[in-house]
Amino acid sequence: MTMTETKKSSCETCTCGTTPAPALSEVMDLKQAAQYLGVKEHTMYYLIEHKMLRARRVGKSYRFLQSNLRDWLNMKDDQE
Repeated sequence: MTMTETKKSSCETCTCGTTPAPALSEVMDLKQAAQYLGVKEHTMYYLIEHKMLRARRVGKSYRFLQSNLRDWLNMKDDQE
């Protein structure tokens, strides 16, 4: 590779087998996720505790992917 060529480091173009990180706008904190779903924050804790909703713990707070929240909204009642 010459000095004028630039190397692409995005996982979208490599073959390393990893999944690219989600866009930052898709990641929500607990308050944002509760507003998105139209529920109270304590309801979010209940859903997490009972493994009804996927969340990732980051330090002392939770993070949610908007796509997971959308999937949960579209889930049928018998799948919960």
